[in-house]
Amino acid sequence: MERKIVTLGADKYYVDIEQDALIKVNNPTEIRRFSEIDYTDEGYIVDGHHLPHLVRIDPEGMAAKYGVPIGDIQAKTDYDIIVNHDLVERRIRLGAQPILDISGHDFFVNLNAGYLEPKGVFTTRGISLDNIDNQENGDGTAHAFCYNPKTFTDQYVDERTLIDVPKDVVLIEIPFFWKLDPYGWSREHHVDLKEAFRQLPPQEKFVARMVPWEEIGLQEIIDENRKRLKLPPMDITAKLESLRKKEEKKYEKTKRKGKRP
Repeated sequence: MERKIVTLGADKYYVDIEQDALIKVNNPTEIRRFSEIDYTDEGYIVDGHHLPHLVRIDPEGMAAKYGVPIGDIQAKTDYDIIVNHDLVERRIRLGAQPILDISGHDFFVNLNAGYLEPKGVFTTRGISLDNIDNQENGDGTAHAFCYNPKTFTDQYVDERTLIDVPKDVVLIEIPFFWKLDPYGWSREHHVDLKEAFRQLPPQEKFVARMVPWEEIGLQEIIDENRKRLKLPPMDITAKLESLRKKEEKKYEKTKRKGKRP
């Protein structure tokens, strides 16, 4: 399906429905995502320019993506089409919290309490949001931190002291808090709910990404620390592979049984 083109000031952009973004015609690397564009009842405000709802610009594309009959779409707004209204109702009226799967265990996302709370576990409050708030991955697109599956908590690891693979912890990435729970975040920061939900439609469940230790250069970190401490070198390749297989096996077993580790 051919993408529509809109003009904003002196620039022309493709309207990419699948990516939910504007892509500059003469510079495809310049992408404006609608999750970062101001939304109103009349449409969008892009650098001071008004842009109609996408259902007006490309009704066929929106109908195809969201499974809405083309005859119904013109009477609706982008908010009507994109946002799961049943999920919004459960979140706002019933207080149903988003779920985050971390290493095979479900956590409730509770921004108000300041914790990711492990479901069915009463020996700990879980993962403190204050502890991980300033911990991000290398490109600043998500929170990244060490997690202990045995205690269901975050665990601080000082890379300056590492001389071996960290014990009992895995490295994970999770979406930023405002992505996990746009309702809770918007209420706390006094952001318009309709705009927040259009930019980031609420989701019922997320899955944390397990980050391979190789991705952060763990071998190099250990090499440097062992050299500084005058310890013999240690190749952690085999150990990492063993740990990875063990974690994958445990995760699959947990999912098949529908129980936590």
